[in-house]
Amino acid sequence: MFINTAAATEDRTMTEKRSPSYRPLQLVLPDPNRTQRVALLFLLSVFHITSIPAAEKPMYEPETTVADDSRIDCMAIGEWDSREECFATSADYADCADSDLRCSPYKKMYVARKELEALELQVALYADQLYGGMEMWDREYLADLKNGFREANAAWGEYRDKKCLAEQFISGASRGNQMGDLTESCRLDATNDRIMVLKRYTKTLAALEAMDD
Repeated sequence: MFINTAAATEDRTMTEKRSPSYRPLQLVLPDPNRTQRVALLFLLSVFHITSIPAAEKPMYEPETTVADDSRIDCMAIGEWDSREECFATSADYADCADSDLRCSPYKKMYVARKELEALELQVALYADQLYGGMEMWDREYLADLKNGFREANAAWGEYRDKKCLAEQFISGASRGNQMGDLTESCRLDATNDRIMVLKRYTKTLAALEAMDD
């Protein structure tokens, strides 16, 4: 059978001219997502499944902790007295355990240092009360003795600090916070020993004052 392609093309052209709404036939493919949804609904209806169970959560979920960087770093303070005051007065270290060398020696040393300073003043006060009114004691001489006592206390403090640093050198402690903690423990022990000495001084002076009365 012979088909006149030229005539068919001419007829199609004439048809397009006569019909402005004419559109060539286009092949429309189904939406794959819609097809999957339809198939899923079909399976649910066949097996009488009313809902899809949610994925089960694992029995154990590791806890995530956020490091607290807001705590004051007292170890960053270089000067001993200020570092001790930081540990003793900061609320961040209020729950410091006695066995925790990272904070406990500093807090205890702050208290011991205050007690030592009070005893030094008490010894000088007893000396004033006991010897100030005696004729055999020259006032300037008594003042010299009191100054010598204060200088001796200051020299003892310098000796304590250097001795404790030397002990860490001998024991081979590493440089860093650990060495600072061990040094502070040594300073605390030495200060407590010094407190016992000054308490003996005050006890002796108090007894002499009582005899004078």
